[in-house]
Amino acid sequence: MTIQHTPGPWKAHKDNFTVTANHGIICKVATGENRDEEDANLALIAAAPDLLECLDNLLSLGSSEHFGEWEKWEEVIAAREAIAKAEGRDS
Repeated sequence: MTIQHTPGPWKAHKDNFTVTANHGIICKVATGENRDEEDANLALIAAAPDLLECLDNLLSLGSSEHFGEWEKWEEVIAAREAIAKAEGRDS
């Protein structure tokens, strides 16, 4: 079963360390002494739905017809594993 995430867009709010979507708060990033790291974590989390969609779209372009043994490339395997991880399933 694939876990469905909250639809994007997600937005990072550096003022209160949260990431939100249309319905409200997705998550709150733990605060500490490193503000740059917190800001980077917020940005990465907020970009997650877009990154997942882009990676999935990119992989859908490939085929053996165009790229040879596409499914055996380490990069393709890693991308598929990342998608599976993001969707909460085994790769």
